[in-house]
Amino acid sequence: MRRRPACLPRRKKAAASFPEDAGAQIMLAEAAFDAGDYETSEAAADRAIAADANATDALTYKAMSRMAVAKAAGDTRTETWGGIRKIIAAANPASTPTIRNR
Repeated sequence: MRRRPACLPRRKKAAASFPEDAGAQIMLAEAAFDAGDYETSEAAADRAIAADANATDALTYKAMSRMAVAKAAGDTRTETWGGIRKIIAAANPASTPTIRNR
């Protein structure tokens, strides 16, 4: 994975003006993830999700950030990975059953 930490301060500054804008927060989540700042990435993803519960990119960065932290810590606990799988499932609309009116 390519690290681009130089752009992160600019992205943080730009996104700070738009804490309730899902797009701005997703942009920050991506930049932070690419820089290896998983805490900032997840926090930005959470703000994007709060702004738009269906923001699949935000859910994806949240899951990837948690996976990176768990992997670095050697965390193989079922609870950890089960939680990550739930986030991934939420990001995948195909995994949600469709309810049909009859």
